[in-house]
Order: sequence, then structure tokens, then C-alpha cells
Amino acid sequence: MKPNTKPRLTLTFALVLSLCAGMLLSPAAAAIEFDEVRDFEDVFSISASAVSRDEVEIRWQIEDEYYLYNNKFLRFTAVTEGVVLGEPQIPRGKISFDELLGEEVEKYHGQLRVTLPLVSVDPGVDSLRLRVRSQGCLENELCYPPTEQELQIALPRAAAPAGLASPEPGASAGLSALGSSPAGGLFGGDDNTALPPEEAFQFEAIAFDAATALVRFTAQPGYYLYAEKFEFRVVGAEAFKVRPIEWPSGVIKDDPEFGSVPVYYGLIEVPLRFGRPI
Repeated sequence: MKPNTKPRLTLTFALVLSLCAGMLLSPAAAAIEFDEVRDFEDVFSISASAVSRDEVEIRWQIEDEYYLYNNKFLRFTAVTEGVVLGEPQIPRGKISFDELLGEEVEKYHGQLRVTLPLVSVDPGVDSLRLRVRSQGCLENELCYPPTEQELQIALPRAAAPAGLASPEPGASAGLSALGSSPAGGLFGGDDNTALPPEEAFQFEAIAFDAATALVRFTAQPGYYLYAEKFEFRVVGAEAFKVRPIEWPSGVIKDDPEFGSVPVYYGLIEVPLRFGRPI
């Protein structure tokens, strides 16, 4: 029996019409073919990291000939419960007349960094799911509809209550992760500008049950972790053993110290399973 392909073709056509209807095109945009329109996420690449437990930074890398607006569509929403956002600190952009909208607007070219205060974060919250809505355009050609992008941002652990000992850096619930910071890992910088390891590489561990934990590392922008330089061991309960680990895929980098090696950027999560004593 041959598969019925008509519903799929109909759906694709409907999506094309929907996309075109959502875009504002200039009179000269007839020269642009539909398959030449790039995805919003490709031309407005977004990332974020926690500066501290009460502040995050959102960054856009904007492709040449494209720009973002500072308009009513630039909004930030915390999806994670227990987090209250403050007023975003948005730098001034370039004010100019926009042919597509027919009015004076504020634009950002190249890159944009926004500081977002966190007014309050519940103690049990260790990551923030943030929804960002923005609008951008291709210079003198077309404007994308307002578009939402989601970010998952690891937050530093809450400070230990007074009178309780803080865990050692890189340890949580008896688990220790041994060094993985690259030599000269700050791109374009020097040793004098490098962050301390505990700031450059944030670490946390979450216990799922007595035999499983999720270990999360966040390398700050400009830093990376060597995929082959990790080691885990159990501290204070030697009868427990770490079972073979399923590592996430890394990115191959031509490293000045070790040559072509797999590395990790940004946030990585590693599930750990323990062999319990009999």
C-alpha cells in the first residue's frame, strides 16, 4: 500500500504561507526567493550565562546586514517557578529611520548584551528556563515576525545557611570532579585576565536516587573543558564505585596544548551511576 503524501504536502504549503504572511517585506524584496530566507535562530544567535545568583547576561550575535529592534517585542519571561525577574538593563542602540516600518526605531547591529537582574530565586532552584521574545530584520529587505527563543541557564548554588560548613569547590554530596580547565582557556586573553577556576567552570550535582546523580558543568564564554580530562571518584564512601559513563559528544578543537581533541563549551550534563556495596 502506497503512503498517502497529500496531507504532508498540504501541511508544508500551509507553513510556507504562514511564514510569508508573518514577514514584512520591502518593495525590493521580490528579488529574494523563499528558500533564501535564513532561519531567525541562525542570524540572531542567542546565548546566556549567570553572572551570579541574582543576575544573568543574555547575548546575541547578529549576522552582517541584519539587526534587532529595541521595541515592545523585546521581552524576557521566567518559565521556571520561584524566579522573579527585575527590569532588564538594555544598552542604547542606534536610532534611525526604518524604511520597513516607516518610523524612527532603535536598532542593534553586530552584537547585543542585556543584563537581567533576578529579584528573587527560591533556594531549591538551580537553573533558570528563560523565554526571550525579540524581532529583527534583514537590512532594507524583510522583517521577521516577533520570535520566541528559550534558554536554560545554570545558576550558582545558594549559599549554605549560617553555621553549616560549605562544601569544598568541585564537590557535592561526597562527589568530586577532578580538574578539566584548559591551559590558556581564555580566548584572546592572557593569564592575568583569566577567571579563577571556580568562576570559569561552575559545577553542581543533583542526586536522583541512592544510585544515580546528574553532574552539571558550565564553562563560561571564552572557556572550554577537555572531554578526555575528566575523572570522578567517590569521597568518604570508598565502597561505592562510579560505573562506566556515557559521555555527551564534544566539539573537535585544534588545541595548542594537546592538538586535535574533543572539548565542551557552555553547559554539559553527565549522568553518573554508582555501584553500591553488596
